[in-house]
Amino acid sequence: MREYDADVHGELMARIVLASSSPRRRELLTRAGIRFTVVEPPEDAALPPGICADLAAQLIARQKAVAVAASQPAGSFVIGTNTIVVGPTGPLGKPGTPERAQAMLHELRGLRHTVLTGICVIVAQTDREALGLGRSAVKMHDYSDEAVHTYVNSGEPLDRAGAYAI
Repeated sequence: MREYDADVHGELMARIVLASSSPRRRELLTRAGIRFTVVEPPEDAALPPGICADLAAQLIARQKAVAVAASQPAGSFVIGTNTIVVGPTGPLGKPGTPERAQAMLHELRGLRHTVLTGICVIVAQTDREALGLGRSAVKMHDYSDEAVHTYVNSGEPLDRAGAYAI
């Protein structure tokens, strides 16, 4: 557990806990000047087949927040998030392998697709929580095979939903 001191005014703030292993989410909170602690949640749980991507993004975000909130002091605000990229063939998770990353990027290149981000905020040791969903339309450039191959070989897309990040 690491604390990120981004409280530029030195004011007393509620304890905020980010239930995420994402460096990008840490950067966003830091840039916003928010003081927070990171507690990495367990790996994403599998959801029943046939669940819509909108609900899946929110439920996985909630699972992360619930898992972390159980160990936090009362009154802590625990933020769980999850991103799902929805391509022409359906939801795309994290590729995990270079071959799967390349297939995802080939599927998405040159096309408009949807990126969903579920968010759940839980007040630890209470029954208070809020769920939300962000939806973005993304048009990916029509990258060459060589550009896709180079990007995949960097290793960067392996832990990112849809095999990319903006």
